[in-house]
Amino acid sequence: MAVSETPDNQLVDTSLTANIAYLNKDYAQISKVTLKDDTVKGKHVFELTPPQDSVALTIQCSSPNTSISKTIAAAYSPSGNFIHLEQTSEGTPKVGDNIKFWVYSTQTGGNYYYEVISRGQVLYSNYTSGNEITLTTTPAMAPSSRLLVYQILPNSEVAADYLPFNVTAQYPQSVTLTTSTNQAKPGDKCQHHYTG
Repeated sequence: MAVSETPDNQLVDTSLTANIAYLNKDYAQISKVTLKDDTVKGKHVFELTPPQDSVALTIQCSSPNTSISKTIAAAYSPSGNFIHLEQTSEGTPKVGDNIKFWVYSTQTGGNYYYEVISRGQVLYSNYTSGNEITLTTTPAMAPSSRLLVYQILPNSEVAADYLPFNVTAQYPQSVTLTTSTNQAKPGDKCQHHYTG
């Protein structure tokens, strides 16, 4: 999936050109393809069918103003089931706002288990039988967190995906700092006062 957005995470529509190169086990290019399309509400899904002997691909997406590239290694699932996670709410939420995600899965039915992880700790965990996950953001999720979603398949295989997301911090504390001088030289004495 390609996402086009401004530096402040606002989705924008643009024309995209995707150059895809398929690589074999020696990471030598074996074929390439160019796809062109437009994003709608800032998003577009490219459907690819890699050659049978490819183990990775390099994709370079470009629009009139920018470009980005990524190399993706092949993943293997004995049952052929995968999960893909997408943020469906627009922009960066503030603390207390809701943020929404949609889970795409090749395995229909069953529960999706999910965890919110920030600074190496699990902040929240739950499960749902639907494809939409809605979270209310907290100060502990700021400035960035990850949503991990996984599904346990009937053959005990685990299909999973994660997605980083940002949260704009808003804290109830207000701190004001004043000093006795606007500019101090090394060794000068400076008094300060803070309230909070």
